[in-house]
Amino acid sequence: MPGPQFAEETLTVDMTDSSSAQTVYIPVSCRGWISSHRAAIAGAIGTADNALTLSINGTAQSHLALTLAFTGSAAGSTFGVSTNRQTSYVKPGDVIAIASDGAGSNTVRTTIAVTIRKV
Repeated sequence: MPGPQFAEETLTVDMTDSSSAQTVYIPVSCRGWISSHRAAIAGAIGTADNALTLSINGTAQSHLALTLAFTGSAAGSTFGVSTNRQTSYVKPGDVIAIASDGAGSNTVRTTIAVTIRKV
């Protein structure tokens, strides 16, 4: 018997270089909680890992922190974190911010997808 089906919406944003300190923003268009976020890189990260921090309306969501590892990274590498903690609630009009610490080197375009489980 299949498990329960959930309505989800995935929002995406491109970060021009996750190896430099920068923040990207995503406007929220639905009500729910963030169940995961994933990143795909378009090149190899050098020197050190890049840490991504996700915030909702300026409040950091530490359980959704994501590390983009430089060891073994290459174009097409993906990273992700998911949770069943229903604590990262969002609603229309909220803003999700994703900030990189920029610790790595090399210019690495990064596409980020945030999945919201609708309620």
